[in-house]
Amino acid sequence: MELRRYLSIIRRRLLLIVAVVAAALVAGWMITPRVDTYTASATLYVGSNSLDLRPYSGEVTGDRVAGFDRIIATFTALLPSEKVVRDAIEEAGVDRSASSVAASTTAAQLENTNLIQLSVTDSDPTAVRRLANGISEAFVQQIAEVEPAEEQDNQVISVYERADTPTLPDPSNLLRNLALAGILGMVVAGGLVALLEHLDIS
Repeated sequence: MELRRYLSIIRRRLLLIVAVVAAALVAGWMITPRVDTYTASATLYVGSNSLDLRPYSGEVTGDRVAGFDRIIATFTALLPSEKVVRDAIEEAGVDRSASSVAASTTAAQLENTNLIQLSVTDSDPTAVRRLANGISEAFVQQIAEVEPAEEQDNQVISVYERADTPTLPDPSNLLRNLALAGILGMVVAGGLVALLEHLDIS
């Protein structure tokens, strides 16, 4: 009997349910960017020949390892900064604002390594490659000016792998957003139907 009652309620409120779910799907479609974006990534290496990392060297102590990890974390935080991005934009010759490029730039240490992966996202695949490489090179240059090394091989950070031009756009979030919007619409519609049934004293 309960199942028949629920089915009866759904039939009576079907128009409301469909309208709420449709509105949620439209909202999910509208908030999803429909411009293709591309991401280019470069890899930077943090290390120096002046530090002997062999286990038996006597230089790999807990304090030094912690300090080295802190250096990597500091570099990771500085890479997307506007100070670095401004120099990169000038070098790359790309018409972008420093704030927008900084906002679309991320940097993360690759787990259990001395490598930092820098990623930049933009609507132009050629521009995004130039920006990723420009930021990497600008940062290496800025660190070299702050902490000049006596020899080229002893610089604390260097570009390990330059970014290539991406050939495929980034995956779209449209399907995910529509699925989430549909679920949210069903929940809201269910709540409205329950409220209306509760208030209906006829």
